[in-house]
Amino acid sequence: MKALQIVAAALGKSLGGIQVEVDPNASTAYTNGRKVVLPVLPVLVDEERADVTLGLVCHESFHIRDTYLGGRLKGLPPEGITYTPLKKRLQNALEDARIEHRGFKRYPGSRKFLDALVTFAIREGWFRNPSRKTKPGNLVLFGLLFHYRAHFLGQHALDAIADAWEKKAIKTFGPDLWDRMVAIADKAVVANNPEAPWYAADEICRLLAGKDANAAKQAAESEDNDLDQTDLAEMLPSDSTAAKNGTDVPIEKHLVQPVKESPIASYLDLSKGESKRVYRKVAGPLEAKLWAKAQEDEWVSRTGTAGVVSNSLYNVQTTGRVFRNRVDGDSRSMTVHLLLDSSGSMGAVNVKEKSNYWANAGAFALVQLFSALGIEWSVSWFDDEYYPGRTYSSAPLSPKDPWLVVAGGYTELPKAMSEAGKQLVCEAETDRKLLLVLTDGRANEAKTKPIDDALMDQGIEVRYVLIGALQGFGFAKDRVSHGEMQNTATAMIGAFRTFA
Repeated sequence: MKALQIVAAALGKSLGGIQVEVDPNASTAYTNGRKVVLPVLPVLVDEERADVTLGLVCHESFHIRDTYLGGRLKGLPPEGITYTPLKKRLQNALEDARIEHRGFKRYPGSRKFLDALVTFAIREGWFRNPSRKTKPGNLVLFGLLFHYRAHFLGQHALDAIADAWEKKAIKTFGPDLWDRMVAIADKAVVANNPEAPWYAADEICRLLAGKDANAAKQAAESEDNDLDQTDLAEMLPSDSTAAKNGTDVPIEKHLVQPVKESPIASYLDLSKGESKRVYRKVAGPLEAKLWAKAQEDEWVSRTGTAGVVSNSLYNVQTTGRVFRNRVDGDSRSMTVHLLLDSSGSMGAVNVKEKSNYWANAGAFALVQLFSALGIEWSVSWFDDEYYPGRTYSSAPLSPKDPWLVVAGGYTELPKAMSEAGKQLVCEAETDRKLLLVLTDGRANEAKTKPIDDALMDQGIEVRYVLIGALQGFGFAKDRVSHGEMQNTATAMIGAFRTFA
């Protein structure tokens, strides 16, 4: 199984920084010229569905880059070209061949996903042989589409289908007219500009309209209902079950500003007070883990004497300025995303005997430390839904920053990790990315592990603090730490024991 949303987001970024997002209202995949939009999809899918989806991400990304020029063009026909249904479909077929050809040259690894998409289309009957009732417009459209996919793009799974369409087209229109259409299209699929397929489609339609043969005229006069769908994106329908269950769809809940005074925010007062005690315990050990090498480098360069100062930054007086300068220089190297479990099993945030109290105390302590060290951070929450917090920044917690107070729902950790992982992939620009999960461990480990694997594969280091749980998440090995609630600070330090 593959963690689809994480892999899709990472692929889009690797294809020139293309943003990939999920729209719960989308019926299929599409691009608006600036980003790739996917319908609601399961968090975990099998290998084939993942490759098909990634093929569509590649295809739509190539459109963004070469059809819309990153959003500078709108995909409209050039001035002087009159829109007709066949002309638009022909333009799309030729443009598909043109952009994929250019995309394969830039990103050779993308061919695997487009080939998987074609194989899937054949098996599902999207790409099939012509029938006796095939209309002339479809003969022109699919004859050229399959000709270039098989013989120009090298998608040889289509060889037999392409030959069948070409034979029927030649039989219907004659070899001379077919050869002339191919000659016109040949120039379009290798052109550097996105207007070429429009001009080629216009020329082919005028060529057909000028013939006396009945089939050619019928093709030129085709209406929308005479032509079948050629758009690859239509092969990825929305997962209605996932939409119904809220799978992988972030839905915002009412969040409060913990720094402001309000009746709801006051529920956080006790854990905010506890966070000061947690901070005193974790600041020194975690700072040493995060910045020991940077401190050593600075100490050598400023004094000429090798060695690491044993005192931590927050209580160093004589060399604090030296270390602070070094931290400022290195602050762009790391982004941390805190993911807090707010499910029902965590309990109330204002009750000291509940895991939620300690998770919030730990989170408040950590964000204070990260801000002091110049590390970019964000906090999000989850139960059976996902609640995003502020954007990544190293600034301290401000009155405008949201915070979730009320716990409830079941523990849907895989979906939350998928969403947080996408945010790290798409928004974090630092060299190192860390996802730190604070939970009581009552999650489906079998479904969590594939997400963990996918995040680690994308260079996102995942670590877990299990509050009030003394076992579990064995798949994470030395990236997980357990502790009783009152030992949350020790557990947080333990989660970093192999951090280097």
